[in-house]
Amino acid sequence: MVYAILQNICCVDYTQKNTFGTLENFASVFAMMRNVSTALIGLTGGIATGKTTAAGHLRRLGFEIIDADVLARQVFEKQLGEIQLLFPEVAKRHPEAAHFRAHLASKIFAEPEARHKLNAFMHPAIRTLMKAQRQRLEAENVDVVFYDAPLLFETGGHVFVEATLLVYAPLEMQLKRLMLRNAYSREEALLRIHSQMDIESKRQRATWVVENSGSQEALHQKLDTWVEEELSAFLFARSQGL
Repeated sequence: MVYAILQNICCVDYTQKNTFGTLENFASVFAMMRNVSTALIGLTGGIATGKTTAAGHLRRLGFEIIDADVLARQVFEKQLGEIQLLFPEVAKRHPEAAHFRAHLASKIFAEPEARHKLNAFMHPAIRTLMKAQRQRLEAENVDVVFYDAPLLFETGGHVFVEATLLVYAPLEMQLKRLMLRNAYSREEALLRIHSQMDIESKRQRATWVVENSGSQEALHQKLDTWVEEELSAFLFARSQGL
């Protein structure tokens, strides 16, 4: 869908073992940090790396997720007329909204200039909505919020979060999953993967990396461990001003 396309922190060692106990006790750790503003963690990945699966698991653990794709849908629908003016050749041939979205998606996959034009229009508005949601959650005393954004690094969104979690899979795994899931040829899959930043470049930029080359259950276990150890240590250090 088109919406998937629309779309640091100081070096502190957070790898020490968690002393806060199990996931069931994690809420008590948050309760210790009520005097600290809401932490905003960027959650990102590449096409077919498993970011959406990771977001779903974090949501089931009780975390609040701000979904950039949902915000992009809101912006796109509200600003459809202005977007059609940006791409008059597509709008003229496909004036109906659903057809326009589909053909615009094909165009921005294939043409970097068109993709940059759309991103430049969309993402300031998406960030405005994201900040409003974060402020609302902060007013509700939510301790940590994940900003789920597939194009977090590509659009500069990483500068608006405190730290980043990358769900990683190597290129060949991305290709295999995408070809199987969407019945794409290798060339079609590569075109879509290359519409985003190289996954290895994202890996170098991320605060934390969770590798997802195995089963869904294995990913869930890795996320549980990350929450218990890495995230809890980060939040505790944050609450102490470290």
